[in-house]
Amino acid sequence: MNKYIVEIRNKKEIFDAAGQGVKHGIFDLGIKNVTEVSTAQLYVISGDISYDDIIKLAEELLTDNITQEYSIYTSEDKLDTVRNVFVIDVFFKPGVTDTVGETAFKASKDIGVDSVKEAHTGFRYFISGKLDNKTLEKICNRLLANTVVQQYKIL
Repeated sequence: MNKYIVEIRNKKEIFDAAGQGVKHGIFDLGIKNVTEVSTAQLYVISGDISYDDIIKLAEELLTDNITQEYSIYTSEDKLDTVRNVFVIDVFFKPGVTDTVGETAFKASKDIGVDSVKEAHTGFRYFISGKLDNKTLEKICNRLLANTVVQQYKIL
């Protein structure tokens, strides 16, 4: 079974309102040394899926090609990190209903990709600034994740 991560981001020229909202939320927490925040929607798609099928899903189902662009990773790929840019992934905990993931799963069948077995969604946050682990944990627990139903990972 293959597992792909499809990362959907706004194109460079498109304003990232969610990222700006998170940046303001971080400032409201009293953390002032964050210079930029950007966001991405994540889709984790599992099944006996070919690479051509995951591209079809990304282009025809998951991405608005006018305002968004996508990247595809396998579960073994390592994310390239940049100094002072922290990457945080937030997903629902196992057993919590992921309605967007369920919709993506059902819609994959509608466009002829029958090999999808599971689809889960999450968010990826790219936070630029000089931050330590304690501050990152504060941002995650107070702003990015509702830890009752979500889990996060600082990459």
